[in-house]
Amino acid sequence: MDEIINQLRPDNNLALKIFEEIKDIYKLDLRLYGSVAKGTNIKNEYDLDIFYHTEETKEHAFNKLLDITKANNIPYTIKYSEHPYIRISYKGINADLVPISSKYKTSVDRTPKHFEYIITHLKPEQKDQVRLLKYFLKILGLYGADIKVRGFSGYLCELLIIKYKNFLNLIKNASEWKRPIIIDLEDNKEKDFEEDFVVVDPTDGKRNVAAAVSLENLSKFILYSRNFLKNDYKNFFYPKPFDQTGEYGIVLHHNIEIEDKLYGRLRRLSNIFVNNLEIKHIYTKKVRIYSKDNIAYIGIFPINNKIEMKIVKEGPNIESYKKIDKEIFLKNDKIYIVEQMNEDIDNFVKNFFSKLDRIGFNEFQLIKHGYDLEHFKNERSMDNWRDSLLF
Repeated sequence: MDEIINQLRPDNNLALKIFEEIKDIYKLDLRLYGSVAKGTNIKNEYDLDIFYHTEETKEHAFNKLLDITKANNIPYTIKYSEHPYIRISYKGINADLVPISSKYKTSVDRTPKHFEYIITHLKPEQKDQVRLLKYFLKILGLYGADIKVRGFSGYLCELLIIKYKNFLNLIKNASEWKRPIIIDLEDNKEKDFEEDFVVVDPTDGKRNVAAAVSLENLSKFILYSRNFLKNDYKNFFYPKPFDQTGEYGIVLHHNIEIEDKLYGRLRRLSNIFVNNLEIKHIYTKKVRIYSKDNIAYIGIFPINNKIEMKIVKEGPNIESYKKIDKEIFLKNDKIYIVEQMNEDIDNFVKNFFSKLDRIGFNEFQLIKHGYDLEHFKNERSMDNWRDSLLF
C-alpha cells in the first residue's frame, strides 16, 4: 500500500501560509487546530479549522468575526453547530472560523484539548496510517460524524491509530470485533455508555468519541475489514462504480437550508415510509438517501413490489355484533373479519407522499417516483460498488 500512502501525503505549506494571512486580516487570537495543524489531512484537502479564543459570549464573538469578514469582502456562508460559525473562502481554501470561550463553554471548546492529545501521542510515522484510514473510510462512505454520514470523525480515526499502531493492525482487530466494543486509551471512563461502539475520549471520561457512528455503519466497517483481509487491497482503494437495476426512487423537493437538519428530517421520513410500507407486507433490502440543492431522494430495493393476500382483523364480540357483509368467522367469543388486501408500491407511494402534511413533513413535496430513475445516478453507482464489497 506504499503507493497509496505516497499519493495521500499533503503539502501543507500553502495552507499554513494562508492561515497566517487570515490572522493578519482579523487581528484576533486565532489558532489553527484540525487535521492540517496536526498533519493528518489527505492531499488536496486543505480546509482550515480556525478557532477564535475569547472570553466573550459566543454570540458577541461570532458577530465580531462576521463584521470583519464583511468589511474585508471575504466570501462566506454561515454554518450551524451548537452555535453559528463562519465558513470563508480565501485564496482557494475554505476556512471555518469558530468562536470558543473560556467562560461560555460548549462541546466545541474541547477542540484544543483534542489537538494537544493527538500531537503528543500520535507518532510522526503514524500520520500516514491516519491518512490511509481516513481515505479507506471516505471511499467507503463511512467518513464523517455529521448527521448525513453518521460515521467516523477525524479525531476518532486518530485515536484508533494510536490504539492499534497502524492501519492494517486496526483492520485485523476490527474484523474480529464483538459488540460491545469498548476502547479506553487512558483508562479514564467515568460512566457506562449505552452505545455498542465506545471510544472513551482521553480528555473527557464522560464522552464517547464514537457516539455518532450508527450501528449500520459500525457493522459495515467490520464486514469491510473482514473482506479487506481476504482480497486484494486495491479492490477497496480504487472504486469501480456500476449501475444496478431494481432501485425504486422517490424524488422530493424541499426548502430546508441547513444540511444537518435536512438529513435528519429526510432520514426520519424514509424510516416512517419504509415502516409503513412493511406494514403492507412490501419489504425492502436497503434504503438510500441523497440530496443536492433543493432536491432530495429516497431509494429502496423492494423484495416484492405488490401484495395480494387475505388478512384477518379482529371484529366485535358477540354481544355487539351486527350483520357484516364480509367473510367472517367465530373464534371463542370474538367475530373475526377476512379482508382482501391488494397493494402495490406505486399506489402506496402516491398515497403516502400526498399526505406528508398530516405526518408533519410538509417541507417535502413529491416530484417523481418509479424504478431506475436518472436522479443521483453517480452517487447510487458508487454505493452499488460499496455494497458489493460487504459480503
